[in-house]
Amino acid sequence: MWCRIVLGIAALGTPVALFLTGWRFTHTASEVTLSFVASAVDQRQGRVFLMDRTYGLLVLDSRTGRLLHAGFRPPGQGEGAILVDNRVGRAFVAVATAAYTGIHTGLTALSVVDTRTFQVLHTSTLGIGPTHLALDVHTSRLIAVNQGDDTASIVDARNGIVLQVVPVVAWPTSIVIDTHLGLAFILGTTPDHQMHALDVIDTRAGTVVRTLHHVGQPTGSLIAAAIDEATHHLFVANNGSVLGVTNSTPRPSLEMLDARTGRPLRTITTNPRALGVDTRLARLFVTDEPCTIRIVDTRMGAVIRNVSLPNSQGTSSVQVIAVDTWAHHVFVAGYVPGGTLLDARTGRVLKPAQLSNGTTQLVVDEHAGRIVAAGDYGVGVLDSRTGVVVRTLTPDDIIRFVTHR
Repeated sequence: MWCRIVLGIAALGTPVALFLTGWRFTHTASEVTLSFVASAVDQRQGRVFLMDRTYGLLVLDSRTGRLLHAGFRPPGQGEGAILVDNRVGRAFVAVATAAYTGIHTGLTALSVVDTRTFQVLHTSTLGIGPTHLALDVHTSRLIAVNQGDDTASIVDARNGIVLQVVPVVAWPTSIVIDTHLGLAFILGTTPDHQMHALDVIDTRAGTVVRTLHHVGQPTGSLIAAAIDEATHHLFVANNGSVLGVTNSTPRPSLEMLDARTGRPLRTITTNPRALGVDTRLARLFVTDEPCTIRIVDTRMGAVIRNVSLPNSQGTSSVQVIAVDTWAHHVFVAGYVPGGTLLDARTGRVLKPAQLSNGTTQLVVDEHAGRIVAAGDYGVGVLDSRTGVVVRTLTPDDIIRFVTHR
């Protein structure tokens, strides 16, 4: 079975060997694993940035998969986020302290890195436990979601200076931005953790303009969000579970809202895990159990196709998804070896893939036509148009590069 993601913790031990045969990765002694927590791409430079808990920031040539740089290790050892502003060639790197244990021990620095030279240009202090970053390119405002103290840091993306810190929903889990509206949407809960909550922030003013509590099952957790900036429709995944109650009967759903007003528009009955949007096609791709992709029309909110993924055994779901809006291809992957390339227009399965165990990060370089899949047992670079594997990197390859620089 190849569906479901968990985060592995890097451990040193016997090196892992991966062998590429067609589309299949296999590995022997799995004592050495990687633990990627964040990824981003600079499409102008053709560089992919991956953050590993043990080895820090790794930079790959997105077209060839060749390792270019390693060694920068920002503060923190837990979950984190990387965001690249392609306009100015800057990468913003933030890592929370031991977030995977649920313990945040202090303030964390936001590092601004030149994507061409890899030099750190500026550092700023964020709140406790930053786990997500989002950028409004029209206002040049970067927003860092700080899960440890329930705040959002508003940063001037031109110089990396923190402008203000805004209290937001409790335990914020995700953020998306409609850059045309200048609105950011942060998912979380009420302070008592009894209901979900969604804060809407004016990115220019840095103020919360409204808080929503009616996004599907009121006591369900909001686990993912995506936005179609052409229709200004916001899609929010609600797992339907009652917060704090383990024996409750979940009522999961996907909710479509008007991003301008917050008004609910449609409820789609599904069990969503991850979301991806192709704005050019007005399509939303939803990973659902058991190993199904639902294709939703973002204008009407109607499910237009259900796609069963190959080799599904129906016990869990894929949870990472990447969309190449130029090639109109969708790639999904999960924890156990596997992945699938789909035609975004028809939903047709183009090529099933066996990738390294524990795929936790997917990133697309549309300019280069590449998909980079990073997981516990290595990194794979695929041609997003044909699905051909261009390069693979084992943990041995990465460790060798880091230690012999």
